[in-house]
Amino acid sequence: MGKGRKKDRDRSKQRESEVAPGGRSRRGGRTEGEAEARASWLSSKRPVLRFVLVFGAVVVAFNALFWLWLSKTDVFYSYLNVNAAISGWIIGLFGDDVTVAGRAIASSRFNLNVEKGCDAIQASAFFAIGILAAPVRVSWGRRLVPLVLGTLCLLVVNLARIVTLYYIGVHWPKAFDTMHIDVWQAVFVFLPLILWLGWVRWAIRAEHSAEDESGDEDRPAPSADDRRPTSDAAT
Repeated sequence: MGKGRKKDRDRSKQRESEVAPGGRSRRGGRTEGEAEARASWLSSKRPVLRFVLVFGAVVVAFNALFWLWLSKTDVFYSYLNVNAAISGWIIGLFGDDVTVAGRAIASSRFNLNVEKGCDAIQASAFFAIGILAAPVRVSWGRRLVPLVLGTLCLLVVNLARIVTLYYIGVHWPKAFDTMHIDVWQAVFVFLPLILWLGWVRWAIRAEHSAEDESGDEDRPAPSADDRRPTSDAAT
């Protein structure tokens, strides 16, 4: 009998130890706390998750539109012709006598065709989509101006790609495929990402700066009594 009563008292103490102040069990409180922390974490990550989903969906839609329709239009081939013409003009500035016919750049030393994939359109589109979908609270001016400048940068680098590939074909033909496929393709994968990350960093700083200025404006100005100097000296 004594042992049975002792076991009952031990069980009663164990139950009391599991009950937190306010009548809520510690186990239950711990579970509720974990659930609240998980919900808070998901709420804080919601803008990033939304950005990933929107960016991925728009990129897939753009790629489908590009390969199934845009890359087969006369407008796209006219754009390639413009790239070839500008690149041929730049090559001519270095003293090479080249002839440009449509997408073909020809000389007595090397012939080069500007084909689909050497256009920087997809890289520019990914950069633009990233800026427009980014969960950063900045004005449209701070999105559109960097978007235009970054896109122009990518288009200029694309011209540099065509010109350098021409001279690689002239002076180092064995390395043409490596530079064309491995090096320059990698450049147009990472360059839009680098430009976008640089813009995100700048935009976050601008956002924090705007919040600090807003906080200073909302803070009440000191009253005349607050500005009156006080003296600790005894009279």
